[in-house]
Amino acid sequence: MKKFLIGLGVVALLGFLAVMYVFSVKRSFVTQEHKIVTLQKKSQNSLSTMTNDLKSKGFVEGRYVKMLEMALDKLSSARKLNGALAVVNAIKEDNPEVSDDILKGIMNAIGGHYAKFESDQNATLDAVKILRDQTDPDNPILGDIAKYYGFPRINLDDYDKVVMSKAATKAFQTGELEAVNPFEESKAEKE
Repeated sequence: MKKFLIGLGVVALLGFLAVMYVFSVKRSFVTQEHKIVTLQKKSQNSLSTMTNDLKSKGFVEGRYVKMLEMALDKLSSARKLNGALAVVNAIKEDNPEVSDDILKGIMNAIGGHYAKFESDQNATLDAVKILRDQTDPDNPILGDIAKYYGFPRINLDDYDKVVMSKAATKAFQTGELEAVNPFEESKAEKE
């Protein structure tokens, strides 16, 4: 009888631990979904903050608007501070009257904000990949728990995107990277 009670206690303990494991995994999936949504909002906030920061510093007034738009497009392809430096140098060559302080301010603001934006986007993509892997139906145990509870409950495709310039999108579609001329007029400007 004593062995039976010990056996029953062990089975009950294992059952309890299994149930706790399932609820822990479920909670983990919920937490990961919340993290993905939050990271996406942080990316949006970073982009908005960059625009507001540039506007508040007076960089986006008058004729500087087109220069800034060209710099942003160029940077969104390069996504590195040295890309900003290259754009600023090109702007300076064609517009020597623009003060160095304004160009440095543009470069620093854009470079810093893009670094934050890129970091936020990368964190979102990483979090989406982890949740995809864990909720994959072919993943033993985790995939079964995810399927039973209906995870993922958010559409991961909505969060598995990278914000890119038109030039970068075209390069990925065609497999060719064209040289970017930041001073070329856009089709909208020509019309």
